[in-house]
Amino acid sequence: MGVDLGRMRIRLAVVITLAARSAAVQADATVAARLPFAAMDSDKDGSMTPSELTAPVKPRLDAILKAVEDKNDDFIWQAVLNLSSAHLLEFWNSEPTSAILLKLDVPIGIFDGELDGATRVEGVRETEAVFRAAGRTTLTVRTYPRHDHDLNWTPQTSAAGGPVPFQDAFAFAAELARSRPR
Repeated sequence: MGVDLGRMRIRLAVVITLAARSAAVQADATVAARLPFAAMDSDKDGSMTPSELTAPVKPRLDAILKAVEDKNDDFIWQAVLNLSSAHLLEFWNSEPTSAILLKLDVPIGIFDGELDGATRVEGVRETEAVFRAAGRTTLTVRTYPRHDHDLNWTPQTSAAGGPVPFQDAFAFAAELARSRPR
């Protein structure tokens, strides 16, 4: 494609074996839900490759990237939460969000759907790595498989307090409010 995607290039280069995933689950039980090995190992060879990990989001991402290239703002407006190709290009080619967030000295929570085509989960993981490398502990990250940019909000789920990602975000905010000195 002719679009300069800058930071939007997929940077996954790791093959995840079942043993590595099992070790990760032992260290953090939430990995089991976030990285469903059997579903992601599509060729059943005992490892997850970058192409297998990105396969669930690739069709939607390709459609969005093509719409940006074609400046098909009608499609982008519908598919990516009322944004335009100009907005996406400006954002993709600007300073990384992680650099901006590192300047803040406040608790930060990122709640992202792994199927999000607007703010891709790779950027969240990069931000996590940047914070870790800087020795910063002010970042809380939660990612949700099978969730999109809206974190699967629907009127039906709102009656029960919203989808789990919203409940997590509200709990994060409530904990900040409780721990804030008065």
